[in-house]
Order: sequence, then structure tokens, then C-alpha cells
Amino acid sequence: TVERTRQTLEAAAAQVAATLQDSRRAREAAHGPRPQPTPATTPPPRTQQPGTQPAPGRTTGGVT
Repeated sequence: TVERTRQTLEAAAAQVAATLQDSRRAREAAHGPRPQPTPATTPPPRTQQPGTQPAPGRTTGGVT
């Protein structure tokens, strides 16, 4: 009984996999291949971190 259940589940899984592949092929034929997601890149480091204050007595720009 256990062996028959295992065989049934394997057959069902194979059928689902085949259906998914067929659907993917049909979608690609109709719309072209899906673009691959680009890997996330780290943003460039900032010279001044948010929330930091300039040293006392110094200005960050402008005319004094």
C-alpha cells in the first residue's frame, strides 16, 4: 500500500512538473523569455552619514 501511494505521488509530481514546463514554454513562445532579475548592488558609500553633525565652529558651505 505504501509503495503504491509513493508511486502515485511520484507520477502526480512528474505530471505537475511536465505541465509547468509546457506552460512555461507556451508563455515564452507567446511573450518571449522572461528577463532575469538583476542582482542587487550595494549603494556607494556616503561621505557623511545621515544624522551626523558637522564639528562645532565649522560651516558646511556658503558665505560667512
